[in-house]
Amino acid sequence: MKEKNPKKKGDILRDEEDGAFIVNSRGTCFGLGRSVFWLWEACDGKTPVKQLAEDFGNKFKLSRTESREIVESILRNLEESGVLSRIR
Repeated sequence: MKEKNPKKKGDILRDEEDGAFIVNSRGTCFGLGRSVFWLWEACDGKTPVKQLAEDFGNKFKLSRTESREIVESILRNLEESGVLSRIR
């Protein structure tokens, strides 16, 4: 089965130096720290999780394994919060 690519959704309420506030379609607001916001912004629906994890690891100086685990966890949380969807 082909892995689905994550795509950000929701609106940025406020973008700050150390993160941002995002609102989902139900009107719930979420504060995202700098690294999570960076990942959310990178979710364009075209980039596979493997590439996102590699880019995230390079940006935040993490090992490949560590980066993949962290990215998967963040993506699950963003999806559950309604500010991310996975598409083919």
